[in-house]
Amino acid sequence: MPPSDRMRRAAEWLTGGRAVGPGSGPRSPRPERLPAPRPARAPEAAVPDGAPDVLGSVAADPTERLPDGLAQLRVQRVRSGDDEPAYLLTGACGGPPTRPYLSRAPQLPPTNINLDRVRAGGAVPSQFYRAVRHWSHRQRPLVGWLNEQRDRHGTALHLVIWDDTAYEIPWEMLLLNDDGGTGPDLPLGAAVPVARWTTIRELQRPLLDEPAHCSGRVVGYFDERMRQDIGAFSPFEHEPHTDVDGFLDCLDERRRGNGPSAAPGTPDRTGGAAGECGAAPTGPGGAPDAPAAPDAPAAPGADPGIGLVYMGCHGTHGKRIDDLTAGMLTWYEMDEPAMSALRGGSGTGGTLVCLNVCHSGRLVDNRGGGEDALRGFSELFLRKGAKACIATRGEVEETEARALLGHLVEHARRSPDQPLAHMLRDFRARAVKDLPRQIPRTQEAGGGQDVEAQRRVLSLLHHFMYVYYGHPQTTLQLAPRRPGSAAP
Repeated sequence: MPPSDRMRRAAEWLTGGRAVGPGSGPRSPRPERLPAPRPARAPEAAVPDGAPDVLGSVAADPTERLPDGLAQLRVQRVRSGDDEPAYLLTGACGGPPTRPYLSRAPQLPPTNINLDRVRAGGAVPSQFYRAVRHWSHRQRPLVGWLNEQRDRHGTALHLVIWDDTAYEIPWEMLLLNDDGGTGPDLPLGAAVPVARWTTIRELQRPLLDEPAHCSGRVVGYFDERMRQDIGAFSPFEHEPHTDVDGFLDCLDERRRGNGPSAAPGTPDRTGGAAGECGAAPTGPGGAPDAPAAPDAPAAPGADPGIGLVYMGCHGTHGKRIDDLTAGMLTWYEMDEPAMSALRGGSGTGGTLVCLNVCHSGRLVDNRGGGEDALRGFSELFLRKGAKACIATRGEVEETEARALLGHLVEHARRSPDQPLAHMLRDFRARAVKDLPRQIPRTQEAGGGQDVEAQRRVLSLLHHFMYVYYGHPQTTLQLAPRRPGSAAP
C-alpha cells in the first residue's frame, strides 16, 4: 500500500471510534465533537456472567478497516451498579480481521496507583510498584488482547489511549505479563509507542486527523531554579525567557500589540524585545508576506515559526482548577491569552508543547466551574492550537526532568523523522533496564531500606510520569541555530 494511502487510512481511523459488539454495522470512523462523557449508570453486569471478555469479530467492509498496526483503547466514565464511579474499556486494532476488546463489566478506578502518591512523604517506591504489579495481574483479558496485537504487528504497533476520565490511571505502567507474573516485568509504555487523548469540545478541527510535522524555532520559559537548562537548546534557534510576560507575548500577537504588560519594544529579562518576538516578515507597505508552504524551507531571514514551546518550572495540582499552577501562573491566567502563534504560519508544520512542569499532564473534572469537561494545562495548549503536548502526571524530580530535556534535545538532533511517541517509549525503556532484578522490600533485614534499589525504582516511576498527547506519528524538527547568532 502506498504511504499516502496508509496515512489516509490512519487519519480516517484516528478521527473517531468504531462501534463494536453484536449488531453494530460497519461505518467509516469520523470525528465526533462530543462533550466529555458524563457518568451514566451502568447495569450491574455489562455482559451476562459467563460471557467471554473478548467479543467475536464484527462484520466490516474490508476497505474501511483500521490501518495496520494502529490500535485505540477508549476509557469512558460510568457508574457501577452500586452507584460508584467506574469505567468501561473498548479496544480496536487495524490489520487483518481481529477481535475487538470490551470490558465485561464496569471497573472501579485504582486509586492506590495514582502517580501523585509518588512524592516526598508519599508511597514507598517499591510498595507503589508492587501495587501497580498487583493491579496489572488483574487486567489479564486486556493484557492478553494487547499482547495479541504486539504479536501480530511487532514494532509497527502504535496505541492511542483515549481516556475521558479523571481517574488518573497510569496506563503506560500496565505490565504486559500473561504468565502470572513469573517473567520479567514489561510496562506497556516501554514496549509500545503510546499516545494519549481526551475529548476537547472546543476544537473546530479534529486534531488526530493526520500526523503533524512540528518544525521551527524554540520558545522557552524557565523559572529561577531551571535557568541552567537554557543552554540545552544551544544547537537550535531559541528564544529563552525568564519573564513570564515576555514568554506569553511571544505566543500571543494581541499581547505583543496591545497587552498592558507587554508594550512594543519592552525588553524581556533575557534581552529580547517583547513587541518583536516572533514577528512575521513583512512585504512592501508593511503587509505580511504570504506564508511558505509547510514543507518548503524558510527563506533566509524568514521566521521559521515555533516548532517547540518548552516550559521548565514548578507546578501544582488539586481537585479544582483554582489549584492548578505552572510557575507563577494559574490555569485561568494561562488560559486568557489566545496564543495565536500555536496555530502555525510562516512555514511551520505545527507546534509541540513540552511542559516539564510537575502535574502539568493531570486533568480536573470542572463540574465546580459549571461544565461537564476535563481541564488542565495539556488540554489548554492543545485547545489553543498545539499539535502535540508532553506533560507530567506527578511530581517529577529535577534529575529526571533534566534527563527528559536531554533526551528530547538528542531526539530532535538525531531523529527528527522519528515520532515523538517513539522518543518517550525509548526514554521509559532506559529506566526499565535499570530496574533492580529483585524489587526491594519496604523493610530490609535489620529494619533499614536498600536506599540505592529504592532510588532506582523511584527513578523508573518518575520516567513513567511523562505522557504524550497527540497523533502517534507526529514528529519534531527544530530550526538549527544560524551561523553567527548568539547561543542562548
